Amino acid sequence: MGDATFSEDAVEAARPFVISNADDARALSALANLPMHRAPPGIEVAVTGLPASERARWNARLNFWVRACGCHTGALFALVAVVVCIVTLRGATERVWSTLVLDFGLVVAAALAGKVVGIVTARLLLAVDVRRLARRISAVAEDR
Repeated sequence: MGDATFSEDAVEAARPFVISNADDARALSALANLPMHRAPPGIEVAVTGLPASERARWNARLNFWVRACGCHTGALFALVAVVVCIVTLRGATERVWSTLVLDFGLVVAAALAGKVVGIVTARLLLAVDVRRLARRISAVAEDR
């Protein structure tokens, strides 16, 4: 086996984005708009004034939104499309291949639309939570 070498960029990309003050939280707002493949692999809230339990809650919440890929929403949209296809099947006396192909296309399109909706929603909610965290960090800094 050969020695594995890693570039500094690869090592940096594998590190979570650390939030230790309100400026870091505001910087994360810009990252929320990045494409999924360029987003940080995770977020770590390391604000010294926050209780450990609150930091853990923020870590879990922010990391959930960062990692959201839209698959659950896509699956839900696809399931609804399948139900619609089944309901319309009951009224049809004869199914032809073209109808089945159209139904399949509807399910795939619904799944893709759901995936997009899920990703966009996760990014919007990440941005909202980051703003809330920045306000919380500012409040903690004022209390000190």
